[in-house]
Amino acid sequence: MKRRVLKRNGEIVKFNKENIISSIAKAYGDTYPSRGTAIAIDTARFVYQTNIKPWVLLQKERKMGFDEIRRLVENALMRQAPDIARAYIIYGYERDVARGLERVKIKTK
Repeated sequence: MKRRVLKRNGEIVKFNKENIISSIAKAYGDTYPSRGTAIAIDTARFVYQTNIKPWVLLQKERKMGFDEIRRLVENALMRQAPDIARAYIIYGYERDVARGLERVKIKTK
């Protein structure tokens, strides 16, 4: 089965789990810089295997949206490692700002 991702710019690309693992490992490394790259990658693979892969497998031929995948990763990290989730969310936000994208702001009373 070919799993595909619909990017924000409309481009459709092949799903690549290594992109997710890499971004989780980066957030882990930012949170715990003294623990080393190998632990960051192992943790990222564990989060992917236990929380993200089952959902991806259910998608079959459906095009997954980039933001949909990002939210899935954020939610998985919030359950497994909230401190890493925070770094992941901040990194994603900073990349959006650098690209000139703004997330929808939630109005509070």
